[in-house]
Amino acid sequence: NETRAVFPRLTFVDVPGLGVATSDEAYLEHWKSSLYRYLKDRGPALRGIFHLVSAPMNLRDFERPLKWSDKEIYHMAQELPLEYTLVFTKTDKVRPVYTQEDRVHPVFTRDNLVERVRSYLPSVNQESVTIIGSSIKTRAGRDHLWKRLWSCVDPENPRWAGYDDILSLRRGLDDLSEQQGSSGVLAMAVELRGDAWEYAVRCLVRLGDLKAAWRLIQDGTSSSLQGSDIADGVRMLPPQERASLVVGQAALQVTNAGELVDELVALDVLKELERCECWGPMADLLLEAVVAESKGVAMVYAGVLKGTVPHASAGSLECLMQLASQHGVRPWNID
Repeated sequence: NETRAVFPRLTFVDVPGLGVATSDEAYLEHWKSSLYRYLKDRGPALRGIFHLVSAPMNLRDFERPLKWSDKEIYHMAQELPLEYTLVFTKTDKVRPVYTQEDRVHPVFTRDNLVERVRSYLPSVNQESVTIIGSSIKTRAGRDHLWKRLWSCVDPENPRWAGYDDILSLRRGLDDLSEQQGSSGVLAMAVELRGDAWEYAVRCLVRLGDLKAAWRLIQDGTSSSLQGSDIADGVRMLPPQERASLVVGQAALQVTNAGELVDELVALDVLKELERCECWGPMADLLLEAVVAESKGVAMVYAGVLKGTVPHASAGSLECLMQLASQHGVRPWNID
């Protein structure tokens, strides 16, 4: 979109649909939980939801034009301060739907689709929900969709007053890094969430203050989960996982003096990732340790990775292979 002068820079995020998940209840619950966490914790950079529903598939049942999974998404969206648009796709394929009692007057047609769907929605917020019937072939709904998209990113929309986009926040953090160093970044980071918070961690890493970056992650791990509706056993949110990996990778770099940048921080990160059962980032860090060992610099694992990998006598590669064997986690280039 960068070549268009009118629209601000924006990104579409295509998330998995519920259709493929409905056959596995456990997977479906995990998907719903992950989606809700994403929508809730993404922060002010996320402006709107376009909920795409297949019109010919859903409108076969005139009494229930939304599947239960789509209703779940609808209710989820009503709890969030986002622009929500319910889009029925492929309306050119909609055929009139009749009841068994009346085979003359259809209850559903392309013309009354929006009206019938709105009457089916819960009375709360029923009239305020934007419903669009669309078709690529006939271009139905095209102009309406563009208007809704503009509403999501319009800088003059009063709904977004006081919200900065992620690029502005990054520029602000870059300026703080140059002017005030770690103290300025830390002061701003406590007010941030999601991607902006993660970028603050990356700024601290860039400044070489790995201990401050790790403290920020640990504080974020404990405070950000308070009151969060997340799956049982999850102790670290995705931004903390990614930030932990960045700090751990920086700590495992080999200096010109033939030493690790910060072995203690690296071990702390590995220990926390194991405690939180974040096997993917943990495997990536162990691979970094393998690279460090290939340069003649090895870590001492004694008393740190007790439950998953061998004791101090084992090298990083052996630890990594055991982790891959036990949990099926393999960095793409482990071979």
